[in-house]
Amino acid sequence: MRRKAKTTGAVLAGVLMFAACSGHGDEGAGTDRVDDRPSPATPSPSEEPSPTPGGTLGTPAKVPAKKMDELEKPIASQLEKRITGNGLSLDYLDCPEWDGKAPQELTCKGYVSGVQGNVRVRLTRTATSVNFDAELQDGVLATSNLVRQLKTAGYAEVDCGDKPAYPTVVGSELVCAVGKGGNAKYVVATVLDESGMVEIKDY
Repeated sequence: MRRKAKTTGAVLAGVLMFAACSGHGDEGAGTDRVDDRPSPATPSPSEEPSPTPGGTLGTPAKVPAKKMDELEKPIASQLEKRITGNGLSLDYLDCPEWDGKAPQELTCKGYVSGVQGNVRVRLTRTATSVNFDAELQDGVLATSNLVRQLKTAGYAEVDCGDKPAYPTVVGSELVCAVGKGGNAKYVVATVLDESGMVEIKDY
């Protein structure tokens, strides 16, 4: 089954393969009968290891050493509150130098749970203050969003690993262990674009 979903939040070799072979002998007849008993059966290979839920994180994004400035700090605080509900944490926000003009948009780098993503910041001005609105856009796939989508699709006991986020590298895969109809199986979400659109397949 295939479906596409967006999660800002892996194809899976989930087929278990078994093989067995056994030898069969034919009994001879006569006075000089030779013992031709069947040879011991060749042991079946053990079941292939089950896939480990999760995906490839790669090298965690390195947070800049400099301190956030007076614009970045309040924006980071707002963004942190927005993404906490998705199980994410904001490690750092790095924005280009602001020229003091508003309204305008800035594209900042957000270091979210070890993954670097793009944050769009809208700046507006009133007579007495400068206001802002920050939104995490592309680059980060939130694992909790994928779990939520799979549960909405009818899967139960969803386990997509213990990492809260993954980079949205096109073609990368995230494996989830799920239950459906009383059966345990696996699904794989393949990243289609940097915004977090994924294709989900189950096996």
